[in-house]
Amino acid sequence: MDILYVVGRGSKHDNIELRMSLRSISKYGSNIGKEVVVGCPPKWLSDDVVKLEVKDKYSYKHQNILLCIEEAIDKGLVSGDFLYSSDDHFYIKYTDFDNYPYYIKGNLRKYVRSNDPYYKYHKSIYDTRMLCQKYGLPTMNYSQHCNTHMSADAFKKGRDVIHESYLLPYGVEPT
Repeated sequence: MDILYVVGRGSKHDNIELRMSLRSISKYGSNIGKEVVVGCPPKWLSDDVVKLEVKDKYSYKHQNILLCIEEAIDKGLVSGDFLYSSDDHFYIKYTDFDNYPYYIKGNLRKYVRSNDPYYKYHKSIYDTRMLCQKYGLPTMNYSQHCNTHMSADAFKKGRDVIHESYLLPYGVEPT
């Protein structure tokens, strides 16, 4: 199972979170394919890690994350089923990545309150739901802040949704 990390700019500690995540996968993970870092890969990454620099194109992070995932798939860095991960995911016991569970938070939110301090995030969740409904897709919320299963093939089939999402002010929730 390939693991894709999207890393942004502006780490205050030279991406130590990513370093610790990769170390924990190396120590406790099995059935790991490629480790891929897209976005702003730190210079200290070993040659064993596949790297792709992708410059931010949008003003909101969800759009840039989606762009990084799209670039990794289009360039063949990940294919088939893979796991989307974050730099602050750490493992402390044996983990078989071929049998990594699917986590679902339930249905996407049905409302947005403009006085919400997390308005941009909740607006992106709402817009995700609206686009999924428009295209007849399921409206399940996989945004759990844990590794998320993704499919390069499904991503390619959903290209219309993805490209439409770039036009929204805060994009869609990438997972």
